Amino acid sequence: MRGLVINDQGFSLVELLVTMGVLAFVIGGVYSTSIVQSKNVKVTNDVGKVQQNIRMATGMVERDLRFAGYGVGDGNIKNSMTNAMMPALKITNSNPDRIDLVYIDVGSKLTVDKQMPNTSAVIKIDPADPPTPKGYKPGDVIIITDGEHMDLMGITSINDTDAHIGHNTGKVDGVTLNTNKNLSTSYGPGAFVFKAYQASYYIDSGNLVIDPDSSGPKPAEILVPNIETLEALAGVDLNGDNQVDSTEWKSGDYDSGADDLIAVQLSLSSLSPSLDPDYMTNAVTVGDQTLPAGLNHRRRLYTRTVNLRNLARR
Repeated sequence: MRGLVINDQGFSLVELLVTMGVLAFVIGGVYSTSIVQSKNVKVTNDVGKVQQNIRMATGMVERDLRFAGYGVGDGNIKNSMTNAMMPALKITNSNPDRIDLVYIDVGSKLTVDKQMPNTSAVIKIDPADPPTPKGYKPGDVIIITDGEHMDLMGITSINDTDAHIGHNTGKVDGVTLNTNKNLSTSYGPGAFVFKAYQASYYIDSGNLVIDPDSSGPKPAEILVPNIETLEALAGVDLNGDNQVDSTEWKSGDYDSGADDLIAVQLSLSSLSPSLDPDYMTNAVTVGDQTLPAGLNHRRRLYTRTVNLRNLARR
């Protein structure tokens, strides 16, 4: 029987080179595919974050715009914090724009029980409905109205025994609330007190910021990150038909006390948090703003028309 012939010389150099070349090609393909897939996942995640941010930001501003003026009408309100008149809604064309608004918490109603002897006196509440059980405390911002006059102020003191609310020019927690303690009138029976909700929305360092009490002592805070701009076009009912025609969308400074505001066209744009060297934005015009081209971020623009149900002409 012939013995087995065993070749123990191994692979030749050519075979090794061919094998290594094939392996390098396969590994390179797998690596390239994984890089592309990883980038696609990253882009998808970034776009998802952008869309989530823009929807969240728009939803929050839209909600407050719908409530703007609730319980206070168009304005004007005497603001003891600034010693100036304020409207229920103000749009400032600052590119990015700024929105200031106010409305009341109807569930916080207190009834004025006795006549104020003068405009700087304490507000006398019905003792059967004292302020503290309703959640009132020093530092809160309130609105008092008798249907003809309306004042906004900060509470500096509360006396539940006598059911009094003070509105002096003193400080609460080190913060001065009122620059003027004199109200626009001496309120009496038939007037009501409500907690006031104020908010100011604007862009600061690429973030949507909310000042939760506008002229009050609370600090502004970041609401939604990576928001590029806020643009608000005022829908002004110039011809009195209670609708906004194409020529009635205005860019500029408008407020509900001086203008017949019945709608706002709200636009916000958001940029992805991560750089993408292979992508550049195109220039886009939003209202009277032109957002720049050449940014290595994904951009999403969202526009909504908000009808101001509490400010529309009645």
